[in-house]
Order: sequence, then structure tokens, then C-alpha cells
Amino acid sequence: MDFLYPSTERRGRCVQLTSYDKGPLRWMPGILADWSRRCVVLRPRQTHEAAAVEGAGLLTRLFVAFPNRIRPSLLREVVMRIYWDGDEHPAIETPVGDFFGIHHQTWRQYDSRFLSVVSGGMVCTAPMPFAKGFRITFTQDGNIPLPLFFYGMGYYELDEADVSPLRFRAQWRREALAEKHRPYTFLETDGSGLYLGLHLSTRNRDAWLLRAPWTWMLPRGLGLGQLEGWEELYIDGENESRHSGTGHEEYFNTGWYFSDGAFTGIDHGVLERSYRTGRTASYRYHWRDPLAFRESFRGIIHHGMNDVIPAEYASTAYWYQKGPAGGGYSIPPVEGRVPRVRDRGRKVFY
Repeated sequence: MDFLYPSTERRGRCVQLTSYDKGPLRWMPGILADWSRRCVVLRPRQTHEAAAVEGAGLLTRLFVAFPNRIRPSLLREVVMRIYWDGDEHPAIETPVGDFFGIHHQTWRQYDSRFLSVVSGGMVCTAPMPFAKGFRITFTQDGNIPLPLFFYGMGYYELDEADVSPLRFRAQWRREALAEKHRPYTFLETDGSGLYLGLHLSTRNRDAWLLRAPWTWMLPRGLGLGQLEGWEELYIDGENESRHSGTGHEEYFNTGWYFSDGAFTGIDHGVLERSYRTGRTASYRYHWRDPLAFRESFRGIIHHGMNDVIPAEYASTAYWYQKGPAGGGYSIPPVEGRVPRVRDRGRKVFY
């Protein structure tokens, strides 16, 4: 994937854009007014345009920071959209937290090849080429403001001839309860490009202890039976997948239900795994082995053997693709993104 970077001598000026002076709170007294110039407040049902750049170049850093203590739902209420080259439709339309690899609306520090989360800061360093410009917006779909929202981005100015025709894309999906006998689809797109990777979270909702004891191990998996499912990747409309796996955890380059627990690696990792909650969170990047497609790509993963385990799935898939972004898939409204909350603040997924 290093071909996306032009040689150093062909790179132009490096430019940084930030939230500085984009929405200062002028009414604050004294030094606080100056301090507020560094961040913005995302107000309910408001869209904030963070960048509108013309020309050709390569975006190499995208950073945002939330306050350390926020309502967890804000991580899914705030949506980031990125438009390349004047496109009408966004190439990236995801909840901010999920784009940067925050699963289950729970902060977990990790550092990987091109995504990291540390101390409230989130950064993406995947190379993102553009030929005619880009635009980035943040929208708060929830009903409370997000204060102290910081962001920054850095890009190189380039000659259009040095820009790759591939555009970075990301797609977020969620199923509150995966449909029985139907696998979970994490990516479906038409066109030519390279599949880059996946962040995937699951939550088992199987009342397995109420089932027959001889099913507790298989297919129930002692409360993690969804991990008995496997991935299938369909390239260019093929009827039978030539990329069929052997299990959920094997796709993420691990084994045995993530038995050694959480770890973070440069190209794959496990951020959460719990028999008590039935939750898992993992990622894998195909940076060294990107999967090329010329006509279409579809990625699915089964939720347990024969898709019989009731579970919640949420994912962010990343890939590069030629041509303008289509308008075929849009993320659901905020009610379909954020788990409902029971009394006493306990989250349940519907």
C-alpha cells in the first residue's frame, strides 16, 4: 500500500487545519475566551464544517478529541462525513467513535498501523488521496451539546498527476439482533478497489444457560457462540467465496475464542473479550495483503454455526475505491445507532 505515498521530493507544502478559532466562546471572561478558541461546541442537530479544501493532495492525519468524561452515546451520536473531489455523496459516513475503533461505546486505549485511541484523542493516519479537494463535516444527531471538541488534519499539496485514483472509504453498519439463518454483512460495494480491513464488535444475546446442557459447548460456546461463525468474502460477483474462513477469531489472526484476552498489534488485535458480558471487539487490516476487486466486493460473517446465535453486531469496514462515491447505503438514524438504556443506567442492545 506504500504506492499511495508520492516520493518525498514530489510532495508539496504540508498544511495543517484545526479547530482553532472555528467557534470560540466570545462570552467567556478573560483568558477563558482565548482558551476556547482552540475547540468548538457541537450543538444538537447541528452540522459543523471542519474543512473545505480545493486542489490535489494527500491527507495523512485526521485527529479528533472528546472530553475525557462524556455520555457514551455521544460516540455514536456524532457523525463524521468526508467528501472527495466535490462528490455529492460522502465516501465516509460513520459515527466518530466507531470510525476510530471505539467499540461498544467504551473507551479502550490502543495503537495500530493507522488508527489509535489514547486519552480521549483519536487519530487516523491512513493515506487519503484527493484530486480536486475534500470536505469534512461533523454532525451531532443527539439532543445534548458536545463541548470541548477538538480536531486537526494534515495534508500534502500535490500535483494532480501524482495523485492515486483510489479514494479512501469507510462504511459503518449495525444489527441490534442478527437475523437467524442469515449472515451479517459488513461491506457491500460496486466498483474497482482494494479491501483494507475491518473493526468488528459483537455481543451475545443468547440465553445459553437456559438451553439444553449438551448444547452449552457447541453451538452455544459458553456464551460466546457467535465466534463459531466465519467470514466469507465475495469478489467480483462470484457465487462461491474463494475466501472462506474457519472461525470468527481466526479471521482476526488469533484462535480459541481469543483465549489470551485483549492485545493490540500493528495489523490485528483484540480490544475486548468477556464471557460474562458476551462481548468481543477486534480488528484486522490487510495492509500487507490487500484484496483487490474490479467489479464488486461483499463481505459477510456468520453469527455462530448456521447463523443460529442471537447477537448484536456492529462494524466499520475500510477500503479504497476508484470513482465517485455512490449513495447506495446510509447509516441509520441515531435511534438505530445508540443502545437503549434501562433503569439504573444499564445499557441493553435492541
